[in-house]
Parts: sequence; C-alpha cells; structure tokens
Amino acid sequence: MNCNPFTTLEHGATLLTANRRLARHLRQAFDAHQRRQGRAVWATADILPLSAWLERCWNEVLDTAGTAKFPALLTSHQELALWERIIADSPEGQGLLRIPAAAQEAQEAWMLLQQWRIAPGVTQQPLNADMHAFRRWARRFTELCSGSGWMDGGSLMDFVTQQLKAGALKAPRHVLLAGFDELTPQQQALIAALSTSGTTVDEVPPPTLAGAAMRAGLADAEAEIRVAARWARDLLERGVGSIGVVIHDLGALREKVARIFNDTLLPDAALPGGGDDIPLYNISLGQPLQDQPVVHAALLILNMAQGKLPLEKAGSLLRSPFLAGAEQEMTRRGRLDARLRRAGELTVSVEALRRHALGGGENGVCPQLAAALSQWLETARSLPKSQTPSAWAAAFSRLLAAIGWPGERSLDSREYQTVVAWRELLADYARLDSVVIRQSMGDALTRLRQMAGSVLFQPQSADAPVQILGVLEAAGMQFDHLWVMGLHDEVWPAPPRPNPFLPHELQRKHGLPHASAERELLFARRVTDRLLAAAKHVIVSYPRQDGDRELRPSPLIAALPETTPDQLSLAQHDSWMNVIHVTQAIEERDDHQAPPLAAGTPVSGGAGVLKQQAACPFRAFAEYRLGAKPLPVADVGLSPGERGQLLHAALERVWRRLRRHEDLCRAPAAEMTEIVAEAVAAAIDGMAQKRRNTFTTKFTALEQDRLAKLITDWLELEKQRAAFTVIELEQQHAIQVGGLTLSTRIDRIDQLLDGRRVIIDYKTSDANIGGWFGERPDEPQLPLYCMHNGESVAGLAFAQLRPGSSVFKGLAQHAGIMPDVKALAETKYGKVFTWEELAGTWQKTLQRLADEFLAGRAEVDPKKPPQTCQFCALSMLCRINEHDGLGVAEAEEDEDSE
Repeated sequence: MNCNPFTTLEHGATLLTANRRLARHLRQAFDAHQRRQGRAVWATADILPLSAWLERCWNEVLDTAGTAKFPALLTSHQELALWERIIADSPEGQGLLRIPAAAQEAQEAWMLLQQWRIAPGVTQQPLNADMHAFRRWARRFTELCSGSGWMDGGSLMDFVTQQLKAGALKAPRHVLLAGFDELTPQQQALIAALSTSGTTVDEVPPPTLAGAAMRAGLADAEAEIRVAARWARDLLERGVGSIGVVIHDLGALREKVARIFNDTLLPDAALPGGGDDIPLYNISLGQPLQDQPVVHAALLILNMAQGKLPLEKAGSLLRSPFLAGAEQEMTRRGRLDARLRRAGELTVSVEALRRHALGGGENGVCPQLAAALSQWLETARSLPKSQTPSAWAAAFSRLLAAIGWPGERSLDSREYQTVVAWRELLADYARLDSVVIRQSMGDALTRLRQMAGSVLFQPQSADAPVQILGVLEAAGMQFDHLWVMGLHDEVWPAPPRPNPFLPHELQRKHGLPHASAERELLFARRVTDRLLAAAKHVIVSYPRQDGDRELRPSPLIAALPETTPDQLSLAQHDSWMNVIHVTQAIEERDDHQAPPLAAGTPVSGGAGVLKQQAACPFRAFAEYRLGAKPLPVADVGLSPGERGQLLHAALERVWRRLRRHEDLCRAPAAEMTEIVAEAVAAAIDGMAQKRRNTFTTKFTALEQDRLAKLITDWLELEKQRAAFTVIELEQQHAIQVGGLTLSTRIDRIDQLLDGRRVIIDYKTSDANIGGWFGERPDEPQLPLYCMHNGESVAGLAFAQLRPGSSVFKGLAQHAGIMPDVKALAETKYGKVFTWEELAGTWQKTLQRLADEFLAGRAEVDPKKPPQTCQFCALSMLCRINEHDGLGVAEAEEDEDSE
C-alpha cells in the first residue's frame, strides 16, 4: 500500500490491528494528524482490533437475522468453564491436580486447531495418552456446543467468513491491516472472503525508520532497567519526541520496572499524592484484577463466608479502607488487629471477629465494624448451599453491600475504575449459567478468584510520552527513540514450547507457534527486524549475568555495534532520598536524655525493666515508657513463651498438692502420675479456653504427654535435694529498688529445714548464671529476688526444664542444697565475693540501673553489638545502623559461662 493510511481512513476505510494497544496508538496518531491539518472537528476513524471487529460483525448479523437462529457466542470465561467441566467429568480428570491449568492448555490447543485449520490431521498422527484424552475432550466439547446451540470464540472468525460468503454480512469497502507479524490460515481465509465480497484489503506497511541501532551489554536485568530509565529521562528533558521501551518478559519484571521508572522519572512518587498528576510513562501490561487493593478486600470479605480467615488476612481486612466505618475507626481497628495477634490463633472466624469488635474495653470497641459484621453474618446465613452462578453473583453483591464495601471515603480514579471492572467481572461470572448449572459457595468463590486472576486491569490515563511495552504489543508501533531490553541468547529466540495436547510432528509440519526451534528462530528474526525498523534511534540491550549464570547477546543482535552507558553520556539521576541526603544540613544534638520519672513511680515490666536498661538504655526507655513493642506473630502450635506458661501453671498445681519434699519422696508412683496428669490437664484447659483452634484433640493429647513426661523427669531430680517446703508459688511482690517500684512474680520459694530460703526460676530455654554478674547483667531477675529476700537466702537457681537436659543451674551458700549447684566458694565468683557480699553487690548494680532508668538515661548503647541487637525489633526506631561502630562489631566470647 503506497497511500497514506490516514487519508484512506478519512474516506471511510476500516483499520484492523493485531492488538488493542496498537489500535489506541493509531487512533491517537490519526487525531494528531487531523490537528496538524488545522481541523477542529473530524469524523472518528474506524480503527479497532480484529477481535473487536469480529464481535461487531457478529452483532450486525444478529441485528439483521430476523427469524433466523444462530448459536450463542461463548465468552472466554464460559468457554474455559466448559473445558474444566468436561475434563473434571472425564476419567482422565480424576487424577489431575490442576484441572484449570489443563483446561487452559486444552482451550489453547482447540484454538490452534481452528486458527491453523489442521483438525483433520490430528487423527493421522501417533498420539500419546494426553493427546488421546484431548481427542475425547474435544469430541465432547463439540457435542455440547452443537447440542446446546453454542459457538466458541475460535469459531467466530469462520462464522464471519461464512456470512461474508453468503452475503448475509455487508462487507466494508476498504480494510487496512496493521501490526500482524504473520497471518494464520484462518485469517487468510477471512481476507480472501473479504476480497471476494468486493472489499479492498491492504496491509499498512510496518515502520521503516531504521537508522542507528546499537547493542549494549549490562550487568543484569535490573541494571538494564535502570540505564533505560536514565536514557528515557535524558530524552524527556531534551524533548526529542516519542520514546518506547520494549521489554522481553515484561510480565515477570513489571513490578521492578515500575519501581525503577518511578524512582527515575517520578522521584516524588513515593510521597503522598506524588507522581499522579503528570504521567510520564505508561506500562502497557496490566495487573491481575485480584491484585488491586479494592478487589483484594472484596475477595477477603467473600472468603469469610467459607468459615475462618487466616490471621494475616483478617488483619489485612481490619486495616482496609474499603469497609464501612474504616476512616472513623481506623485506630481502633489497628488495636483490634494487635489484640488478635496477641491471642495467637492462626485463624479467626467472623463471629469471633464480631465478638472482639464488640468487647475488650473502650479502646478496643469498633461499633461500626461490629454492626457491619452482624449484618454480613445475617446475610451469609440466609444463603443456600448451592445455586446458579447468576444467583451467587447477586449474593456476593449483597454480602459486599452488607459490610459497606467499597467504604465510606471517596474513591480515586484508579479505585473507581477498579470497582467498575469488578462489577463487570461479576456480570461475566453470572453469564456462566449457560455452562455451569449449580455451584457450592466454595466452588463459586474459586471460579471468581480464577477469573479475577486472569483478567488484567489497566486503568485509563492520559497519554504518556514514554511507552513501556511487551515484545508482541509493540507490533506496528513506531517511535523517535526505542530501547529494547532482555535479548540474551537463552530467551531470544525462545526455546520451543509445543502444546502438549497436539502431536508435536503435526505442529512442526504446519509451523504452529512455539512448535520448533526453527519456528521460534523465524519468528524472533521477523520481530527483531520489525523492532530495529520501528525508530530512527534504537538501542538493544541484554544482561551479562543472571545470578551465577553468564549470558551472551542473542545471535540476532550480535552483529550490532557495541556501546556502553558511558558512551551514551547519560546523566546520573539521584533518587529523591539521595538528593535530600546530599543537600542535608546536619545539626548534631546529643539527645539521649528522656524526661525523668518521679521516685516511687510504679513501672510495669518487673525485672525486665532492669534487664533492658542493662542491655541498652534506649530499649528500656522505648519498651517500658513509650510502649514500643512489635506486633506478635502467630505461628503453628505454641510459641516458646506459651509453652513456658503451661509449664509454670502445671508445676504450680503440682506443688500446691505436694508442698513438701517429704511428700514428694513418699508418694506412690501411681499417685504421682495422677497428680501430674491432673495438673497438666488443668493448665492446658486454662490456655485452651483462649486457644480453641490450637488445642485440637490430637494436639492436646500430644501436649499432655510432653508436659507430663517433662515434669515427671523433673520431679525425680527434685527428689535428690535436701529437705524443703514450698512456701511461695507464683507470688506477686512489689520490690523497691532505689526510687523505682517494680511489680514482680517469683516462680517459687522453698524453705530449708534451718529456715533459710532457696529461690527458683523456671526456664525452658538454656540458662546461664554468668548473666547475673557484671555492671550490665543479662539476667538480673534472680539477683533482684535475692536482694528483696535479704539474708535468709541460701541459694538461687534456674530450674532448666528441657527434654533430656533438665538441670539446676545456680549458686548456693553451701554445697548439697541442690543437685549440680556448687557453693559460691567453689566457683570463680567465690574468689571475688563472699556470700554475704553478693547480695550487697547486686543491690548496688541494680540500684544504679534503676536510678538510670528513673533519671531518663536513654542513649542507644547496646551492651554487645551485634548480639544485643540481633533479636531487637526497635532498630528502625533507634536507627542503630546509622551509628558509627554500632551493630557491626564482631561477636565477643562469653567469658561468664559456667
């Protein structure tokens, strides 16, 4: 075709494109052409994708059909659902784990048979088990379509071709084709029918702007994206015209591409509301509809109807702005999320969520959420177990409305378009009535999620000067400058990927897409030539490495002259963060002093206050005065802390029954077994009241056996002690340390025959008495209790209860008080202190730490970086990594281990 396509379009021609992106691009180009001609008004050009034109022809036939009957055209979703139904009902489907994936492959194979007109050849080729299965599925598909009056999308082009031949469809005078790298036999038959009907069919020649093309090898895929973004920014700042960036495997790199181009072209995009006013780039590939926040929230709301939500999803829903009252109850819902995490259950039911929203005190009450959940529960309980897709679509809309979706605040443009797309998706789902009779709610939600995952959402936006495209989407488009990236030898040409349901030899013989290496080479060469001719200035890049693998340029671009980023003279563009950092004017201030506390001020946290003050003064200030603590993370089963709570509760009950060492030693084995079993059962029952989901019958039995064995073994060790009587169990004490009042709970205090006391602290983790000593003790709890009890203390010990390694670890005034516990004089600490001096030394150390806490000493000063900071969750608050010399020190040997 030699004439200008825009002139032909002005005379009423129809331009058919290979994809929607090209159709939009050509419509914009046509409108720009009209403006350059000085026109203020012009007729809209008839430019549309081939698929849309076929649907238009279908509707025209229906409009003029009169009494004639035509089959109903299946949507893509209907067709896929039909394939799934056929496969699921077949003998082969019984053993398939992923029927939807098999259905997609079968649908693709059927489309290939239609497009390449090779159906008769299938029976003439040797078939494996998969191909035999597909033959049976295809036969059943044909039977169902024929018997139900349906027509699949792959047959639509043949239908239009037949209508043109029969004269039932008015043929356009002139048709232009653009962006088709190749034409299938089915498309060729359509063009022949158009020509026979009197239509002039011309192909818009691809761009021939070939000029300077260069090749660039960069470190990896991310380096390619970064350099391409800098290149695009340089061109934008110079105002040189249209810019294209074509990316092989754009789908896999989309998130990284968006992040880097935002950093480079829209440095303020990370700020609230930043980067939205002036779109500088557009990524052609949309994102799955299910990944859009408002749709993600809708799917979570509907998932509640299946029973329980995982804790993290329940938290996501609580923090969502797309529920009734979300703006007004934002803070309270955040607190409710934290409370659910502290409860430790991995799943949350809607009823439990409603109870939590109603209770828990004024700070935790979310009345609007509770009311919305009550209305949602009422709606959910009225739903039948199974119904048609259209009925489920209506039910889903009612469930969403009951909880106030999509929220009370005004939606922005993207969110509004997403809601519209969601409603269109529900309408598409409702149309499944013709191929799916009835579904359970679980099946209905699974189908809806699959559809939401397959639909790509791309919000409409203003034209952008930088177009980021996939390789196929760039067909027929032209630019002033073009960058093509990702063309290394392992992917370009692509490895063959024949359809598994069609004979491979048949696919190779007919040249089907992805059928052979030769076919992929031919296609890649054609696309490469087209891309190199799509702009006057083209750069083609490839990554030199992917992880540990070295890569080479594709042989199709190896002949291009090599260039480097330095030769391109690209300016360095710092991120917003770096710009701020470079231009900063730092005012240094030693701000480690917090407001002091008045003497006698009660502080919650017990000995933990002194422990954290010793570990890092800032941590003590942040945790016990600011209340800065990480949200708990629920895990399968019980956390170490919860196992410790169970052990404490069970041992408390055991010793309340026994009390004396003499009773322990005299009790018959059967009686001891009963005492331990009852104590364990009572402890577990107390926790199970709050953790019903965790304490299943099997889990409870396992935990009972574990605890009973651990405690029984421990009591055997207790029998080896000198005589004692338990005088305190889990007793609360208010301990005064200087001007600081600490509320503590001592696990256990025993009294010996001479009236002296032994203080015991249960541990389920590894314990070390070295943590009692030094200016900054790691474990000040037992020294604190010793100081509180004064001269009556004869021994201190960790009762370390661990399977296979239960042991006492401590110090005593004299030997023989507890197994494996030495007298102070027999240890290295006895060379420094006498027993009488020990309590006084601890009192001085602990009083100094208490005074520092009261005085507001709060500098970032970890005792042993990086060990002290390893499990601390406050690094973002204290910014330890920005302090010179902190957080990077080599681990020091613990010389205090005993």
